[in-house]
Amino acid sequence: MTLRVLILFALYSLSGASYVFAQDATGQSDEAARERERDPRFVQNTRGNIPIPTNPEELRLVSLDLWLKFRRTNQRLYSYINEAAEFRAYSYLCKRHDLNVNLEPINQLVDRHLQQIIIAHYDEPDYAVLEKLSKAEQAELMTDISGDLYAFEYGYRVAQQNSVIETAGSTTNNYCSQAEKTYYQKYIALLATARRQTN
Repeated sequence: MTLRVLILFALYSLSGASYVFAQDATGQSDEAARERERDPRFVQNTRGNIPIPTNPEELRLVSLDLWLKFRRTNQRLYSYINEAAEFRAYSYLCKRHDLNVNLEPINQLVDRHLQQIIIAHYDEPDYAVLEKLSKAEQAELMTDISGDLYAFEYGYRVAQQNSVIETAGSTTNNYCSQAEKTYYQKYIALLATARRQTN
């Protein structure tokens, strides 16, 4: 790939223009990009390169794409989900602590928040898939998707905390004893919010 083409690609990307095929010096286009361009479900300008789903399984994948796109926002619902996943990761890594942990109300609120967020992300094509399902099937699909997203966040936080331990050259026991007070306070806040909002 020539330097000129790389510069053009970067300029098009920064300007928000539509996808430009990367070409090498002989002018050969990237075949995978061409295939993606031909997919009629792929609407670049209005959906940020997220495909249009045609069935519940594709909607599940779209939901993950949308979550990854927006998950770092500081809005209240996102913050609660991320803090709950972080505490859950701590309680997995640090099994010896003085907390009598009850995650059920926290998990219920996380599930409710995730389902609200998932629905808020959807556009008309996504709703079209949902409308073909019965109310029971919709509820089951939303519960499954929210569970997938929470599992992703939980796994991400476990990896993140393991990385902190490894980078510090510490042991899990040292990390747990140092973090216990912080996570105790986080747990109390999470539980109080969950009890207030789920009652």
